[in-house]
Amino acid sequence: MMGNAESTYHNTNRPIHQSRRGSGRIIGETEMRPSQLRFTQDSISNRFQDGHTLDETFRQFLYKEISMGQYEQVPNLVAMQYQGSWFVVRGNRRLYLMKKLEGAGAITTVKVLMKTFDQEVFNRQFTTRNMGLSIRVRGDTNIEQKLNQIVANWRSRHGGGADGQSNDWCILL
Repeated sequence: MMGNAESTYHNTNRPIHQSRRGSGRIIGETEMRPSQLRFTQDSISNRFQDGHTLDETFRQFLYKEISMGQYEQVPNLVAMQYQGSWFVVRGNRRLYLMKKLEGAGAITTVKVLMKTFDQEVFNRQFTTRNMGLSIRVRGDTNIEQKLNQIVANWRSRHGGGADGQSNDWCILL
C-alpha cells in the first residue's frame, strides 16, 4: 500500500492514473472535506493518463460504478501543509472531481495522506497563481456544463442523496 506507484481504477482491471508519490515522510492519514484542500497546480488535463475524461470519471464516481473504499481503486490524495493550508501534491485531477462531488452533495469527506513538507517536491508541483483556490481544466472548455448536466441527471434519477438516504460510500480513498 505504501509503494512508489499509485493507481486509480475504473474497474478492477483498468488503471486511470499512475504517478510517483514523491518524497516526504508520511506523518498520518486523516479525513477532510475536499473544500478544505487546495490545488498545487494552476491547471489539469481533462484526461487521465489512460485517456478517460474527467466527465466520464465523474459520472462513474457519482453512479458508484467505481468502487470506493479500497486503495487499489482510488488512491489517497497526498497533501503537504504550506502556510497553514493543506495542498494536494498528488491527485489534483481527483481533487477537482472530489470537490465537484462534494458540491453535488454526493460526498462529505475524503481520506488524505499527510506528508512532511518537502520543498523540492512542493516547488515542482506548485504552479498555482491563486494559492490553490481554483484550477483550470485544459482541453475541455465545456467541462463545467458537462458536470452540471451529469449532476442534474443523477439527481433526477436518484434523488441525489437529498432525500435523507444514507450515503455509505461518501468517503473516497
